[in-house]
Amino acid sequence: MRLLWQPLAIRNLAALVERAPVQAERVVAAAEKFAVTGFPDRGRRVPERKQRYLAVPPQGIFYRVVGDDLIIVAVRDARRRRKPW
Repeated sequence: MRLLWQPLAIRNLAALVERAPVQAERVVAAAEKFAVTGFPDRGRRVPERKQRYLAVPPQGIFYRVVGDDLIIVAVRDARRRRKPW
């Protein structure tokens, strides 16, 4: 699979690098490994967003799979969520 990052995900990741660089590295490593190994159904479905969610505690990756592309939509700190995903 080809790994693609949407602009929002890049901004989220840049902010994460500023406050928690080790967590940012873990998110990138998880996304890269996920793209290489596949298994796009592994993440939890988030129907209201038409996305999937992969936990990389304490962060979470929202993504879509389109053909052979793994598209990272957003990176969120699960501890800071205000609404249910």
